[in-house]
Amino acid sequence: MPRLNGNNSFSKENPLTRFLYALMGGNKRRRISLILTGLLLTSALFGYAFATLVPKGSEPEPKILGTFKIILYVSNVEDLYAWQVIIEYDSQNLELINATSGGFLGENFPQCLNETNVDRGIFLGPRIVKNLIIIGGSLIGNVEGKNGSGKLALLSFGYYTFNYETPRIIIKQGIFETKLLDSSGTEIPINENTLTLTFVK
Repeated sequence: MPRLNGNNSFSKENPLTRFLYALMGGNKRRRISLILTGLLLTSALFGYAFATLVPKGSEPEPKILGTFKIILYVSNVEDLYAWQVIIEYDSQNLELINATSGGFLGENFPQCLNETNVDRGIFLGPRIVKNLIIIGGSLIGNVEGKNGSGKLALLSFGYYTFNYETPRIIIKQGIFETKLLDSSGTEIPINENTLTLTFVK
């Protein structure tokens, strides 16, 4: 994520941010969407380039024994316009199969990056961070953010063993951070109850 200035809004000193500000003129909400998209795609480009340098092994792929789904919930927010959540998971024993919108910020497909995507040749994912999923989404256009609680995303996993660790949300890992932004680009405070992962029964 770009650095924030003193009033918790995006700093224009970031080169990518300056480019997007110039591209979109005065429409701040459209800039927020493009900033999020640009950050995720920049991570993807770096990850793909790194992955091409890593030799692939000749061992056969393990078989998936079963699957499970978890829902990413957000609770009691005001004016939520854009979000990015970092999820740590057991990449040795789990595989992310799919990620879809939960509907709280519309039905637009969330952007989701993880190392498995790069290994399979899909143009996504920071390969250097093996145990993280970076997922995010945004409203589009000059609209107000959403208030209340709801589902941000639904994630499907496959497991190679029954002895796996449960995925969990982390606030910061290296350069990656979990962020919620309102329609003005200001960071929304996050506490232990704001974001949760719940298994689908």
